[in-house]
Amino acid sequence: MTERDFSKLCRECFKIETSRKSNISIKDAGSSSQTNYILHNDVNAVVCELRIDDKLIVGNKLQKCDNSFLFNNAQKNYCILVEFKGSDIFQAMDQIDSTLRYLIEILKINDKFKPRYFFRIVCSKAEKETKVLCDFINGKKIDKKVGAISKFKKYRQTMKLANMSFDTPSNNLIIKTAKLEEHISNMIKTS
Repeated sequence: MTERDFSKLCRECFKIETSRKSNISIKDAGSSSQTNYILHNDVNAVVCELRIDDKLIVGNKLQKCDNSFLFNNAQKNYCILVEFKGSDIFQAMDQIDSTLRYLIEILKINDKFKPRYFFRIVCSKAEKETKVLCDFINGKKIDKKVGAISKFKKYRQTMKLANMSFDTPSNNLIIKTAKLEEHISNMIKTS
């Protein structure tokens, strides 16, 4: 998909203009904590920032994540789903799951837009379960009998929908505490 087609898609589907901002920073609006996500556009990609919760998806019936970024670089499309959470990463994954399914439905209208997905969860506080999952996701050896891991396996279908592998460590899913900062160039390298 060309940058021009990508910008047109964002205008038609989401009524949002694209930009080439060099840095995009969002904070958790619903919390007094200083949790934030920073995306460095170090490759001058065309970026579309979507406020999901009560902007794109209004109402309480559907669980939804807080934000999403769509970006296009060198004819490839990417989608980052960002959820700010206290410490309940399972609820965060439920919200990401339903948002992913919603976006897939919306984006079906354009068969050229098949993005690579990235899930980001930024927690305001880390609990033992969160730390264990971060280690698991990042490929560190842990006791597979830990309850959090068996609970997390229910999201295999979500990850499959997003063309992610659950069993291979990758940067598709990142869970951090307080602040998550990353560069688009690093995401592109892994795709």
